[in-house]
Amino acid sequence: MTIINLDGLLKPKSIALIGPNYLGEDELSSLLERMADSGYLSPTTLVGFHDTHGAFSEADSLDDMDQMPDLAVLACGPDHAVETIARLGAGGTRAAVMIASGFEVWPPETLKGMLEAARPYNLRLIGPGSLGISSPSRRIQVHLSVETVPGGDLAMVCRSGIIMNATLSWAAAHGVGFSHVVSLGDRVDVDIADLLDWFTSDVETRAIMVQLETVTNARKFLSAARAASRAKPVVLIRTGVSTDPSPSSLTAAGRLATMDAVYDAALMRAGVLRVTGLDDMFDAAETVTRVHPNLGRRLAIIANSRSLATLAADRVAALGGEIAQISAVTEEAVQPMLRSFVAPENPLIIPSNAPPESYQELIRLLLADRNVDGIVVVSAPTAFAQPMGTAAAIVAAAGRQAGQPRAKKAVIAALATAEQAPQRMLEAAGIPCYRTSAEAVRAFMYVARYSEGKKLLMANPPSLPGDFTPQMEVARAIVTNALAEPRDWLDHSECRDVLAAYGLNYGPAPSIPRKAGSKVPGELFAGLADNPTFGPVIVFGQGGSAVDYAGDYGLDLAPLDLNLAEALIARTRISRLFHDADENELSRHIRHAIAMVLVKLAQLAVDIPEIREIDLNPFYVDEDGVVTITDMRIAIAPPNIVPGRMATSRLAIRPYPKEWERTLQIKDGRRFFVRPVRPDDEDSFKAFFEAVSAEDLRLRFFAPVRDFSHAFLARLTQLDYSRAMAFAAFDVSTGVMVGAVRLHADPDHKTGEYAIMVQSDLKGKGLGWMLMNLIIEYAEGDGIETITGEVLKENSTMLDMCRSLGFKIRPSSDDESISVVTLSVAEVRSDAKDPGEKA
Repeated sequence: MTIINLDGLLKPKSIALIGPNYLGEDELSSLLERMADSGYLSPTTLVGFHDTHGAFSEADSLDDMDQMPDLAVLACGPDHAVETIARLGAGGTRAAVMIASGFEVWPPETLKGMLEAARPYNLRLIGPGSLGISSPSRRIQVHLSVETVPGGDLAMVCRSGIIMNATLSWAAAHGVGFSHVVSLGDRVDVDIADLLDWFTSDVETRAIMVQLETVTNARKFLSAARAASRAKPVVLIRTGVSTDPSPSSLTAAGRLATMDAVYDAALMRAGVLRVTGLDDMFDAAETVTRVHPNLGRRLAIIANSRSLATLAADRVAALGGEIAQISAVTEEAVQPMLRSFVAPENPLIIPSNAPPESYQELIRLLLADRNVDGIVVVSAPTAFAQPMGTAAAIVAAAGRQAGQPRAKKAVIAALATAEQAPQRMLEAAGIPCYRTSAEAVRAFMYVARYSEGKKLLMANPPSLPGDFTPQMEVARAIVTNALAEPRDWLDHSECRDVLAAYGLNYGPAPSIPRKAGSKVPGELFAGLADNPTFGPVIVFGQGGSAVDYAGDYGLDLAPLDLNLAEALIARTRISRLFHDADENELSRHIRHAIAMVLVKLAQLAVDIPEIREIDLNPFYVDEDGVVTITDMRIAIAPPNIVPGRMATSRLAIRPYPKEWERTLQIKDGRRFFVRPVRPDDEDSFKAFFEAVSAEDLRLRFFAPVRDFSHAFLARLTQLDYSRAMAFAAFDVSTGVMVGAVRLHADPDHKTGEYAIMVQSDLKGKGLGWMLMNLIIEYAEGDGIETITGEVLKENSTMLDMCRSLGFKIRPSSDDESISVVTLSVAEVRSDAKDPGEKA
């Protein structure tokens, strides 16, 4: 279950607090006082308690209640929990919170009994050991926190009650409010992934903040996190890092892939912005929702003090940013506004008493410079340069004016003043303002990292070159024979042959030029590690004997494509050798060759789950992009069965489902290759839409469509196969895309919404019918019970096909021009006939 009945938790129509009291008298008194003062307008009942506030109804037991509550708050402890939940579920209660003033561990048999009692009724459970929940806009304050939760638009979910208390105290001191707050406790049922799904569609929530310790179902968590991150910022703090087990692997890849480093990689892959402190969490959430995402990490600094400029530049380097190299045109334009005898280079040092006009013009010039991704303005007040004038100039150059979009690059201010008015002016214009340059640079890096995460979600990578076809069965046979002996390691010749089957060649070290300025790297390292939570992890960095102590490596989860592989490479220091502003053809050859190594390692992990760990140390890439591996190790083990993952897959991110590729033939003999949609199909979709008639586009999208932007096409081609499936049909004779069908499951994975379109001249030929049957077949195999869709009533061809397929059709309650079609997958007749002239 995911979002089923979570409305009963955060939007309940009635609440009951149920005894007997297990909390303690002080805790019960505090809870009742908070609930009484909340102003909740719907019915609230005390079961087994006396109302001393005159704010509640009373009942001696559940038997005395005319109707069970939507939300039950259990103060009864473990002894009565199972029986109480069974009674509540049978009576229609949708959610229950096992509340406590601190974290609790209940007996395993009690937890199992609670789940079994709740499951038949889809009653959702929070806790045990939950501090409670709050939805301020609905006046719900059912918690034992030290602070009343103020209203706002940030959602927060945390496991620890202490973290919840600390966060709410910090928020109260800084005037921050919340849409919803949930303390999970022991997560017997509802977990972070469930709440991420619910918050994603919640219109009251602008950003989501998460406190996380561990993940139990990696595929579920990453799927929910990726969906949430596409819709709104997700900012996360991970606690308990010091208790992570130390790696015990015999491979370098296994030693480098520490648990926390893998969490870092997984969160980045999901588009989640990770921070390290509570103040960071709020700052990050506020900044990334105000500032336009950066194109990169290149920061320009304007400062009216050399010392302040130096502090800012030092912070940029410490946080992994880059000091932007401004263009020659910009250098010439800014020179008159800088201090005397100061070179026109970044950071830009202006006189301490520079007029507001200088700030405004410098910002304007830097915003127009393509070498600049963002600007930090650092200013200390003087007797002749007041903060209000500086703030007004920044707003004039980069502020969000009424009816105008925000600046296309991040502009952040650091004003060293105690005055509140300048900060209020800047923040009203959508420009974050801080007291110190360190805070401003940190905010810029939040935006840069957030933007990088969004790019990983919305990337458009090229597919693996068509001339690469791994000899999977050759490699699998070698591994199978070694396991049968049994052995944990492949010998040298077996390693060589397995790698050769995937186009990775062993040989002597090539001659690498050591002349100054050479972009050819020396010893490199690539490896595969096995993480118990997230599965196969790809590692890349500096190789040779330095691999364990140089600290120059990056990680990512399998599967990989070339785009993700290049992003992984760019996270290492050694990549600067062949990835800089002077990049040439040689640099691109080298980077592409390394990326292919990483993609092939990831494919090995996908194809042969028995391969657990690999070290390629070192390997080399020469000037022609030829890769040579001079030493390698491969560890093997029987595959594990991982809950929530298909067959023996260890992957936390569901890979491309090749098993759903088909070749279909319609009645006139034409053949079509149909396969799941991939990210590199963006150009095919664009050409397809351009070839479809304007009328057919209107019938598909319910409105005229003229702009096939990258963002629009990326939403159609960037799929999380755990939640959505789309098939594209290509004419076998031409390779041209001629149709597509998609199914997007709801978070509970019970209902999916379909959409379909075929090339205009293929309507009525049978291709649409075949694509619909394929998506129905997929839904049945994926456990989706109901397929729904919306069809314009004037689209008679589509409605006729839906009737033929067994869909039920009814008018939409929201729009009289639309019909809602619904198909029960289990009731589909296996002998459905092609009506011939449909779709």
